[in-house]
Amino acid sequence: MLLINPVYLDFIHSCKMNLGLSYIASSLRAKGKKTKLINCQLKTKPDYEKDILSSLNEYNYVGITTNAGNITSALEIAKFIRENYPQKKIVFGGPQATAVYKRLIPEYADIVVRGEGEEAVCELFDTDLAEIKGIAYWDNGLKVNETRLKNANLDDLSWPAHELFLDSYKYCIFANGVCAQVLTSRGCSFRCYFCSRSAYGRGVRLRNIDSVLEEIDYLINNLGVRYVEIIDECFTSFPARVKEFCEKLIRKNYKRVTFTINNGVRPDVCDMEMFALIKKAGFKQIRFGIESGSQRVLNEMNKNLDLSKVRPTVMAAKKSGLGISAYFMLGFPGETLKSMRQTIDFAKSLPLYRAMFAIAAPFAGSELYEIVRKKGEFLTDIELSSVSVFKASSQMPTLSAEDIESYLKKAYKEFYLRPGFMLKRIVAEGVFMLPMILKRFKIESKYKI
Repeated sequence: MLLINPVYLDFIHSCKMNLGLSYIASSLRAKGKKTKLINCQLKTKPDYEKDILSSLNEYNYVGITTNAGNITSALEIAKFIRENYPQKKIVFGGPQATAVYKRLIPEYADIVVRGEGEEAVCELFDTDLAEIKGIAYWDNGLKVNETRLKNANLDDLSWPAHELFLDSYKYCIFANGVCAQVLTSRGCSFRCYFCSRSAYGRGVRLRNIDSVLEEIDYLINNLGVRYVEIIDECFTSFPARVKEFCEKLIRKNYKRVTFTINNGVRPDVCDMEMFALIKKAGFKQIRFGIESGSQRVLNEMNKNLDLSKVRPTVMAAKKSGLGISAYFMLGFPGETLKSMRQTIDFAKSLPLYRAMFAIAAPFAGSELYEIVRKKGEFLTDIELSSVSVFKASSQMPTLSAEDIESYLKKAYKEFYLRPGFMLKRIVAEGVFMLPMILKRFKIESKYKI
């Protein structure tokens, strides 16, 4: 199967691996199937189209991954394949395809794998389509098969094929050295309205810690990775597990390897022992999902977060010596100019190394999508157009897109252009940041991003 990773609308995602596609590739290889990846992220459009054309003679199936950030590129690539090789079978997967499969078949896709695809994709080669759970396809009309249950034991899956994304790893702008991402679990037990659970569903499934450590060993010792990102959705929701993981990681005694937790850090799980072990294990930075400085807006989001617990948790993590970053969201339905101001001021009041502000996007399959559909206005075809979290894709009667985008600019300017903050960053991180700045300039120049 020819696997294609389309182009993300936002540059910040462009140098990350696609773990879903990597797991698909490793599952196919485990079944003895020939695979090739075309990573369109690090190619110009003429170059990746040429690569696709030269590769299609060897493959009958083309797998294209999709999410809210790359669906426009995915559809353009599918159309390009249709025009040049109409006989090839195009298979879509990923959270966006899972949520909007009815609009993809048959124009763009012959088959859509709904939800996790490791097992279903492998069955395409030797099983009648009508018997494959978890897919939708076209056969004189749209056919939707029985939903496939999630794989309860993640340790049955092969590790993702990291080596396919080595070029992306080398160009990660937030790391010195080769960077890779690792999932120690799948899913989330919370029900925030801004998230789509179309791919992994509800509930958390945990990998065996020893298996995770073996994967990390492979990344460091075989692929030369020097920067490892944990990207679970609920990593610190299980403090005892985090402590066990860190204690075992400490015993590995890796040299010149940096770890970060870029997701899944609850700002209401305050455990000093856990934070201390995270620091001792070699983690440089963790990122909290705070989202808003307004308790009312957090309630509207169904975030299940007591804002009064955030500051003590952040301070405890900071005291352990960790670099603290946080995610914030502006423009959620029910938001006002006052609540957005509260979020900006709250972010500035915390000892953060970095703040990532984004505009609430009504992803297909999320409760937020339904709220906007019923009470607001979509500013783009949210199902078939890539969404940027830096540009409003919807608005409500009480808050305009212009106001939301204006406050996003205010947020970044006010947070990062504080004289004291800039001086601390230059003094503390100047030498560390320079290679990353030069690396980003090199990427943008080479790929004209």
